[in-house]
Order: sequence, then structure tokens, then C-alpha cells
Amino acid sequence: MKDKTSFYSKNPLKPSFTINAIYTIHYFKYTKNFRFEGERHNFWELVYIDSGRAHIVDNENEYVLGQGQAFIHKPNSPHTIFTENCFANSVIISFECTNKNLKYLPDGVFCVNEEEKSYLSALVSETSKSYNDRLGDIYLAKMNRKETTVFGSDQIIKNTLELLLISIIRGNNEKNNTSLISIKHGALVDTIIKYLHDHISSQQPISLNKLSEYVGYSVSYIKSQFKKKTGKTVIQFFTDLKIEKAKELLIQESYSVSSIADALGFSSIHYFCRIFKKHIGMTPTEYVSSIKTNETL
Repeated sequence: MKDKTSFYSKNPLKPSFTINAIYTIHYFKYTKNFRFEGERHNFWELVYIDSGRAHIVDNENEYVLGQGQAFIHKPNSPHTIFTENCFANSVIISFECTNKNLKYLPDGVFCVNEEEKSYLSALVSETSKSYNDRLGDIYLAKMNRKETTVFGSDQIIKNTLELLLISIIRGNNEKNNTSLISIKHGALVDTIIKYLHDHISSQQPISLNKLSEYVGYSVSYIKSQFKKKTGKTVIQFFTDLKIEKAKELLIQESYSVSSIADALGFSSIHYFCRIFKKHIGMTPTEYVSSIKTNETL
């Protein structure tokens, strides 16, 4: 049989980055009002909230992580974590990697998809097979390997963690084409308002869960910060925007009341008229008539 090795072309596999080592992989269960004293170190640390809610501080910036959300502390970044009147379960993964491609990881809070959750679960499961330590020991600084480990366990941990980070980077790059991932406190409300303006014609009610995913903060934190800055809830503010837009369209006299109600995503013309009157004190038709009267005076 003829040797055809030279007939084929080899395609070397080039890794985008390589995880050199892990420090800790934990699954913590935080009690109410837990507070970690804080630390800094020269390796990466991923924090994922499996349930509940936790506050983290990174370089003096405070974020709130809700269920299904995560944050990655960069090397040498001072950070801490605490809870306020609630419980939280979290996965903490500390790892070493010096490749420059990790600069494409998110800079703020981000949501973890179902595939990434499966990677996190696999990491916790595989770690428990290879190490003696309780993964719920919050202050564990050194993991102790079992005398006998399952074949390939280290490689599974390494490969799974790399797959997780690749997925996160890919998702971050996709989102950066359409939205802002990392938002500091001062810009949060402005970003929410822009989001509301962009969705003013949406046929679906505004979703606080989708808004939370967009800005990278929990629903409860969005609600509290938005009310503090504007004096209104997100829904109230969004309704006000729609009514102001309706007034602009009514003044143009190029659209019927029915078409305006439909264009602004109201469920029916009757609902639109009721909300309009509640805000303006008159029906859309009465409003147009009042404008005409004022113009002739």
C-alpha cells in the first residue's frame, strides 16, 4: 500500500491562550451580611453568582451581581465581596494566564449563558475528584491534591476553563458591536435612558431582565439607582417618553391616533388614550384641538 503522507498538508493548531495553573476553584455559600476583608494578587479571579445576590468592589468601583451574572478581577486589582440582607451562592475560579488575548475579557458585570454554566459546573465537579479540600472553605489558600487522581483530570480542568473563557470572550466581542458591557455608576442612568429611547417603538413591554443583561447590573440595583437619579421608576420614565413622542406625532397631524398607538407599542388604542389622558389631562383628540386653538389665538 502506497504511503501518501506527503500528499496531505498538516494544519498546526494555534491556541489563542493557555491556562498555566489554577490557584483555587471554590463553590461558596455566603450567609446574610457576609463581608470578605479584601485582597489583591497577581492572577485572575472569576466570580460567578449561582443564586442570590452579592456586591463586589473592584478598584473602588462597586457592582451588584445577581443570579447568573459574573465578574472577572484582573491581576493586581484590589477587590472584595459582601452580601447585604441576602444569601448568595458563588463559584470562584482563580487562575494564571499571561497571554495578552485575555484583555478581551469583559471589564464589567456580564451574564453567563447556559453553555458557560455547564462549563462552570464541570469545573467544580472535576476539581472535587482531584482535590481533598472542601470547595466551600472561603479562606482556603492552597488546594491539596488527592494521592490518587482520576486519569486526565488536570487536562479536563485546563481545557474546560479555556473553553469557558473563549466563550466569554466571544460573547463579549459580539455584544461590543451593539451595546456597552462595562458601565460605571455615573453613566448607568444615561445608558438606561438611551436604551429606552432606542426601544420606544418596541411592540413588547420593556423587560427589566433584558435591560439588566444589557447594562450588566442586577434588576434590583437598576431600579434603585434609576429611582434615585430620576425620581421615577424605569417603567414610569419609559411611559413618559412614549407620551412625549406621541405629542410630537400628534402635532404633525400626519398620523392617526390609532397608528401612533401602534407605532409606540401600546396594546390597543383604548389603552393608549387612557394613558395619554392620565398624563396630559385630555384625550389625544382633545390635545390636537387645544394645539389648533392656541395657534389661532
